[in-house]
Order: sequence, then structure tokens, then C-alpha cells
Amino acid sequence: MTGSFSTQKSEFKAQSGELESTTGATLSAEKMPPEAELEEFFAAGQEGLNKRFKDKYNYDVVNDIPLKGRFEWIQEVSSVSALTAMSHHPHTLRTPLLPTQLHKNGKASSAFPLANVIICLIKNTPVLKGRKTYLGVLKVLVLVFAMLCGIHVCSTFLKQAQIERKKDLFESQVSGRPRHNNVVYQSQFTHFHYSKPQARLECGRNPVRLFVIVSMQRSGSGWFETLMNSHINVSSNGEIFGQKHRRQNVSMIINTLDRVYNLDLLTNSSKNECSAAIGFKWMLNQGLMDHPEEILDYFTKRGVYVIFFLRRNMLRRLVSILANSFDKEAKLLNGVHVSHVHSHEEALKLSRYKPTINVTSLESDLEKMESTAIKALEYYNSTRHIIVYYEDLMKNPNKLMQVEDFLTLTRMKLKSRQVKIHKGPLSEHINNWDDVYRTLSGTTYERYLRAKY
Repeated sequence: MTGSFSTQKSEFKAQSGELESTTGATLSAEKMPPEAELEEFFAAGQEGLNKRFKDKYNYDVVNDIPLKGRFEWIQEVSSVSALTAMSHHPHTLRTPLLPTQLHKNGKASSAFPLANVIICLIKNTPVLKGRKTYLGVLKVLVLVFAMLCGIHVCSTFLKQAQIERKKDLFESQVSGRPRHNNVVYQSQFTHFHYSKPQARLECGRNPVRLFVIVSMQRSGSGWFETLMNSHINVSSNGEIFGQKHRRQNVSMIINTLDRVYNLDLLTNSSKNECSAAIGFKWMLNQGLMDHPEEILDYFTKRGVYVIFFLRRNMLRRLVSILANSFDKEAKLLNGVHVSHVHSHEEALKLSRYKPTINVTSLESDLEKMESTAIKALEYYNSTRHIIVYYEDLMKNPNKLMQVEDFLTLTRMKLKSRQVKIHKGPLSEHINNWDDVYRTLSGTTYERYLRAKY
């Protein structure tokens, strides 16, 4: 009986893989379960594990079919290769080992049909494509979007910087000189000039300061000059070079300058008194840009103070030019053409005419106006000068004190009888406003559309 028990126990160990109880006690032949019961026991466990594996890893191990779910299964390896990969890669999907079944032929087989396990391996590394793949693609898209935004921001910044460099030339300042009261620049030395008049001998011993107002037509320079002439010690002689014979060549220009600064050239704007500051108004299209080197040399030697009076909004200047040209023919004020008016009624009559602007050449016209002003600033940048803007003076009349300080004059309240003609928004003064608005929108001149002055 004992021998029979030992034989059955040895056979059972060989077929079952040395199944033992937790206490290490051997089973008796009378208490051993039948083979059918063992099959049923392991089949139940296998079914539960199959369901858990299918729900968690979306793979049907029974039918050997991948399912839709969190993971994408892309590579098939044998169970031996899978186990080898799992031993070398700690992050490889691992499957618990199950007890073996007992077969009648005495051979052992897996109780869980995982002979061919599907594992996602790329170059011996397991990959479960799901949320991680989506996040990786999303990161790449975000990176590309950030790069495109950076390129756009940089290009916009460079374009704006180019515009700002041009705009900087139109700031109220005097270049190349030490600051005075944080407002304007002045020379370290006081430059006085003693005129040598041939007619007005009483002014020969009167020290004066020489100045010139450099401007462009329809920029408000006439209004500015009347303000300066309201100072008791200033005499500005108007547009001396408005007459072409005075600017035929550089010799005529120099001779005319000498006559003005020696008080031998009298105009309707000249004062009879001996003044502390003598000057005139010089437009950029009246020979000033034709001989810059000779004129610059003259200004430097005689210590002429240059006052640049410019207008930022070139579109408003263009409207004023067209309206003034129309009035030369129409003569709206009682059959007489006037460039400046002294009453609001006269200004209202002239402002009723709305010019039609050529939008085809509008951008090039505005660019030409700006480039002319910039070129003048470059030509005469080394002079003793100050830049004053029409818009700044309209907003703050106290800007005139900067000019008085620049010429070292006693501060006074300066006045002018001239009245502004084109008031209000530009849309009220342009006949084809919609066309102009569409043409300039999105360009560097768009700022002109909404400017008040």
C-alpha cells in the first residue's frame, strides 16, 4: 500500500509540476481530486484572467485578436521572446505565470493560452501607443505654433522699429548740443552778430541773433512767423526766396542772405526798430535743398540759428495744398485769393471746398513729403537748430517758450490773428474720404487718418 502511494505521488509530481500544499504535507491517494475537477478549477481562473486582461489591455488572448481601446498593439513575438524582452526591460508589459495543466499523456502545457503574447516592441523597447502618443504630437504642434508666433512677432517688431526710426527724426529736440532745462539744446557759447547796414546806421551797434525758419508750404509756418513777429525783439522778413531771381544760383543766394542779415533788405514783415533777432522764412523748395553744402557753410560761419517748423500729418498738409490751389482760381472770398484768414467766417467759407485726392499716387506723394523733410534734417543736422511741430504747438502754446529760450529772448506772450481753416476730422474735408481711408488703412500712413491736427 505504501509502495502504491509512493508511485502515485511521484507520477502526480511529474505531471503537476510538483504541486504541494502550503504546509508541505503530501496528499493521500484517497483525497486526490479527479482530472476533470482540476480542469474545471483552472478553466474558471483562466476565464477571469482573460476578461481582466481584455478589459485592461484591449486584447483578446483567447482568439489572439487586438481590440480597440487605450493601446495599439503593433508587433507579435513568441512567448519566449516576450519573456526575454520582459526580463531585459522593466517597463515591459508582464503577464502572471499560471500553474500548468495535467494531461493524460503526461506532458505539461500552459493553463493560460499565452503561447503567443502580443507586445508592442520597437527596437526591443515596448511601446503602448495611446495617450502618450497624442501628448507627443500635441507638444510638437505647440512648439511649431510657438515658433511661427515668434517669427511673426520678430518681423512685426523689425517693421515697427523701422517706422520708429523715421518717426524719431520728427521729434521736438535739438541735436548735437547739451540740454538746457531738459527742453532744447543750446550752444555753449553765445553767438551775437553786429550788422553792417548801409541804410540803417542806427542799428550798426546793436547786437543781434540771426535765425531762419525752415519749413514747407501749408505747414502752418505763416502762423508761426506771425507769432514770432509779435515778440518786440524779433523781426522775421517772410519768404525772402519766394522771388525766383534771388535764388537763381548760389552766389545770388549768399548775396541775398547778406542783405537780410545786414538789415538792408526790407519787406512788409520787417520792423522799423532795431531788433535783437533778425531772420526770415525759407521753404524747402526755394533753393535751400539745391546748394546744401554752401548754405551750411554760410550758416556755420555766421552762427545762424535754424528753426525747423514742420508738420507731422502730411495728409492734412496735402488737403491744405489742394484747397489753396483751388482758391487761387476760384477766389472764394469776394474775388480775392488769400492763403491765410483772420476771422472764423472767412475760414468757414474756405473750408467748404472738399478736394478730391488722387488715391493712385497718394502713398508715393506722402512718402515724398516725408523724405524731403528728413533729407533737410540730414543736410543741416550739424547746425545750431531746434525742431518745432505744428501739432505740438496747437496742443500746447507754451512750446513757444522753448523757441524764445533757444534764441535767448525775453519770454513774452506771443499772439497771432490768423485763424485755422480746416478744423475737425479729416473726413469732413475730403470729397472721396472712403477711397482715401481704404488706401491708407494698413499702411504706415494709417496714423494720419485719425490725427486731430
